Amino acid sequence: MEGLPDLDQVDVVLGQELSTDLQNFSQISDALAARGLVHTNGRPAPRANDNICKDPLRLGTDFPGIDNGGLVTWSRYPILGSHKQNWCAHSFPVPAGYMVSFLDLGYGRFAAVMNLHAMPEYDVIIPESAEGIRSYQFGEISGFASELSESLSANGVSFSFIIGGDFNEDAYHLESKDSGVDCSLITDDSVKQKFESLNMDVLQACENGVIGEPTWDPTNNDLADRFSDSPTHEVLDYLIQFASSTTSENPVNDVSVLKTKTPWNGQFCKDDYETYQDTAFALSDHNIVTASFTIPDTIPGSTFAKAKQAAIPSIKNWNQVEVDNAACGQIDAVCWTDANCCTVDYSWTGQGGQCDGIYCDRCSLVTESCGIQIEGSECCGYYDYTSGSGTHCETYSIFNPSAHCVLNHEKGKT
Repeated sequence: MEGLPDLDQVDVVLGQELSTDLQNFSQISDALAARGLVHTNGRPAPRANDNICKDPLRLGTDFPGIDNGGLVTWSRYPILGSHKQNWCAHSFPVPAGYMVSFLDLGYGRFAAVMNLHAMPEYDVIIPESAEGIRSYQFGEISGFASELSESLSANGVSFSFIIGGDFNEDAYHLESKDSGVDCSLITDDSVKQKFESLNMDVLQACENGVIGEPTWDPTNNDLADRFSDSPTHEVLDYLIQFASSTTSENPVNDVSVLKTKTPWNGQFCKDDYETYQDTAFALSDHNIVTASFTIPDTIPGSTFAKAKQAAIPSIKNWNQVEVDNAACGQIDAVCWTDANCCTVDYSWTGQGGQCDGIYCDRCSLVTESCGIQIEGSECCGYYDYTSGSGTHCETYSIFNPSAHCVLNHEKGKT
């Protein structure tokens, strides 16, 4: 086998797309346990009855027979607990989302490790909505990571928050056509903003050699080549340190093709109805990523009791309050109502939005022109009488029917 890291030196493994029964990949768990990675979250997650926001944006229907999102985490360190969450917005035909495992690193040090599978590029009900859906998902994971990290920090806990998995957000924005690193292709602002929300400057990370090698690589990965309709090479899989009590490093993501030295036989899909037999070398269509993170320093007084005191209320608050705000869309994200578009207070791009019926658009500013005033019009904050920033649409006079956005009066005042 080639491309496999030394498992005796690996502490945590994050797996995606294992949406099957445990026994179907038990040989993987057995092999990892034999090398010391004996702790796992168990059944693949999330499942349909795991946490989800109150107002999910869902496109598509469920695929029969698959009841989970296929995320599995193995660890050399004890897993003290896991939080499993369905995306607030997705169009997978199965449950999908992210899972955070809380690891005990010893000596009062802890790691929160998020394993995720974000929305891929494939046809859904609304054309080109995959990128918009990922806008919701990046907002959601950055909101969760901020909520938990701030709570751990405020309680004096020694911690590292690591985010890893299949982000399906290409750093090159589908512009790379070969397997090399080309940082000059990282120009798309939406890509930069998404990773900025996870505390990574994606262009600088590429220039510093942290990322850049494609993980969707039709040149070197024969499964990716088999499933590719174009020569596009993409950086889709990442390991990122979102926050730490002692260091802000983003370590180098080493990329390799996991493959056998001799071909294996398998059954492949020709289309939606036909299959065929063939051979391949690669064992995954995505190349694998490894990275080495520095364990946070010991902080006097950092204990499991403090970590629990910080984590449980913060996750509870996330599920009951914040997830509905932090998971709203950004500009150009697909939407149904204004509730799916962020106000400035919760937007990770710093732009408030309103729903134009299909996509989130920016709010018209005070004095700018507007159409008839209804909830969802371009003047945002129709029901906001307390912050001082709520607006509504108003005509100048019956003799001058042009309308513009004006600030709402305070409640109870004229």
